[in-house]
Amino acid sequence: MDELDNQKLTLVARKPCFGLPTACPSCLPVYIYLRFAQVPLI
Repeated sequence: MDELDNQKLTLVARKPCFGLPTACPSCLPVYIYLRFAQVPLI
């Protein structure tokens, strides 16, 4: 688990659209989950 703490994660998604952070309907729930989990994204 310590290995994951040292890694930087990147969420690849479509460009923002309609005032949302991503226009991808599959990526939006993942983005929201990671934001609530306070996972640092680059």
